[in-house]
Amino acid sequence: MPCGGAVYGEDNLVFVANDWHVALLPVLLQAHYRDHGQYQYARSVLVLHNAAHQGRGPPSDADLFAVPAGERRAAFDLDDPVGGKHSNILKAGIEAAHRVVAVSRGYAWEVQTPEGGWGLHEALRHAAGSGKLAGIVNGIDSEEWSPSSDPFLVEEGGGEKFGYRRYSLADFREGKAACKRALQRELGLPERPDAPLLVFIGRLDHQKGVDLIVESAGWLASQGAQLVMLGSGRPDLEDALRGLEGAHRDSVRWCVVGTFFRFVLSWDFDFLPFFEGGKKRKRKKNSNFFFPLHPLPLPPPKKNSKKTHRSKTTTAGSASRSRWPTARPPRETCC
Repeated sequence: MPCGGAVYGEDNLVFVANDWHVALLPVLLQAHYRDHGQYQYARSVLVLHNAAHQGRGPPSDADLFAVPAGERRAAFDLDDPVGGKHSNILKAGIEAAHRVVAVSRGYAWEVQTPEGGWGLHEALRHAAGSGKLAGIVNGIDSEEWSPSSDPFLVEEGGGEKFGYRRYSLADFREGKAACKRALQRELGLPERPDAPLLVFIGRLDHQKGVDLIVESAGWLASQGAQLVMLGSGRPDLEDALRGLEGAHRDSVRWCVVGTFFRFVLSWDFDFLPFFEGGKKRKRKKNSNFFFPLHPLPLPPPKKNSKKTHRSKTTTAGSASRSRWPTARPPRETCC
């Protein structure tokens, strides 16, 4: 990554800070070192996974960060309709970092919108205008995620007990069907090969669109689909999923813990954001392991269609549904 023509040498360093939790690092690097002639070849990169979490606090919080008065100190100040006047660690990190990297090109676009930037859209637009904001798509280890060698499918006392098996492109129809039956058996769902099996894995939060799934779960069950949710988060969404599981015992399961790999290699569809072309979490050589075995119409969108986007079935084989801040989303989104 080019960082202002820095000379690579013994004392050349690149600090990578992930989200607001360590967003003070770029600020302190500048305020305590580079501004005083030290670490002149060091650079900092701030990575944005979720711009909604910013390290906000009262204005006086900035006095605790040992940042000298002046431009560096003023970088913490933000006055917006969401939080009013406050101290914002992520904003200061964005301004001090040499590069800001979002987790996809789509998310780099999204955080520059008022809805996606959560009050920081102006700072991020300025970063984009100066050329220091970019989006880099997450990669994936295609060997670790290969169902032909996945150890979790055949571990003793786990996957093997329920009938999971490994499979490859040569026998993926039989192998995928066997894993689907095993997952239904493990979760106590009816072993129906004709039932579309839909899986969500992630944090239970409105940002992930879990409330949309909750609203649609009854309709999905009425269409003969089976829905499996793996994750924890907001108590109200956990309560809603608990209620759905009780009301639809033959169709809905909610798990707080589980073997992620067995879930992934057994579903027919997922609610994870694998958007067009499989660019999000793309599996490269193994992407063909994920393709739909059942055509399934998606339920009607919410009235506010601008916040709902339903993608086509992707080459990764997932019917996905997610929220977007505008009516014309990019091809990728944040995780």
